[in-house]
Amino acid sequence: MYSLLTITTLFAAQPVDISFDGEPLREVVAHMAEKLDENFVYSSAFRGDTPVTVVAQDPVSPEQARAIFLSVLASEGYTTHTVHGMTKIIPLD
Repeated sequence: MYSLLTITTLFAAQPVDISFDGEPLREVVAHMAEKLDENFVYSSAFRGDTPVTVVAQDPVSPEQARAIFLSVLASEGYTTHTVHGMTKIIPLD
């Protein structure tokens, strides 16, 4: 029998598909929230309609997926800031 911690650890270690072809940034955020089991918050000023293309031949580790996601956000002028377990998407400047 697995403990909750073990099941969570096993789930978190699952590879993440991070290939997108012109998907709106808002959809990429939703996908990453689901796959990384993380909550993201953004304001109405967030321009989530920008198309994003990421080409990954194979699924990547959750750590790699998060790094790629942060890179995509940075390329669009955003970063993240985590407070009390909630990750905010905020402008880079």
